[in-house]
Amino acid sequence: MRLLKMNRGIEIGQLIYIPSSVRLLKFGMLGQATNLGRTYAVPQRHLITKEPVSLLVTEVDDDHIGVHYLGETWYVKQKDVYEL
Repeated sequence: MRLLKMNRGIEIGQLIYIPSSVRLLKFGMLGQATNLGRTYAVPQRHLITKEPVSLLVTEVDDDHIGVHYLGETWYVKQKDVYEL
């Protein structure tokens, strides 16, 4: 049996494990938070995984990981995934 570990060094090209009931986000255009003085991405769509999946990492940033799912790049919070 393979042990899962929290995401300590996830890199592009590796597979990650996403449990069931985790929200995946599809971001749309960038918005401007004038009171914060920064740009942010606006979620356009979301879905919640019905069963656990292993997905390929396509992007990594401080808060989210981009994964290839259903032919598109979706984003999941880093705290919700595990390394295989």
